[in-house]
Amino acid sequence: RRWGTPEELAETDFRSPSAMIDSSDEVIIELSHKADPLCAEDGKPLPKGHTNGKLPIALAEELAYALRQIVHEHIEDKHLSTAYASASETARTASGDCTEHAVLLAAVLRARGIPSRVCHGLVYVEQGGSAIDGQVHVDASGNVDPAGGRLTGQYGWHMWTQALIAGKWIDLDATLHLPFTVGHVLVGTSSMADKDAHNNHMQMAALIGNLEITVHDVSHSFER
Repeated sequence: RRWGTPEELAETDFRSPSAMIDSSDEVIIELSHKADPLCAEDGKPLPKGHTNGKLPIALAEELAYALRQIVHEHIEDKHLSTAYASASETARTASGDCTEHAVLLAAVLRARGIPSRVCHGLVYVEQGGSAIDGQVHVDASGNVDPAGGRLTGQYGWHMWTQALIAGKWIDLDATLHLPFTVGHVLVGTSSMADKDAHNNHMQMAALIGNLEITVHDVSHSFER
């Protein structure tokens, strides 16, 4: 988490619908309200008739994490064949990769009054795993089936979402099974507003194949 800048806090693009994050779509709105029962099950029911964006911090965070879970479960067909679908298209097809997960989560967050943006960067995946679905691939015998026969993890290009709650950006990954890990490396963010979505992703494309990661230190100790 990190504090939003004054410019980010005032930016209306994080709250408004766009061609890609079309949060005013009726299917998006319907999907966003499926989070309410999850909040109630966790013992944090949302007040009836609450105004979007006006929830107490704890309930707003509960809603954001519930929406992440809703999107994770809603997109059942996880694959790379979709070029780049809008949130409303993904809500209807329930298919796509990390880009569709990120855009759809940003849309349902905005539909509930929570400012959002998409993030692009790298994510670390354990041996035999996939950044598309977070699943470890196994062979017929149930053994991990690493790519190229190497039992090592790897970084892959990835997209996820951030929600702006109480002035802080909270990272939420709807693709993987965990909302966020230390293996996420942020490269850039975008409101996906119509005026700048294309340029932001062209900047990301220029980095592909041109980054190196150097490990300076490894530690397994835990400090509070």
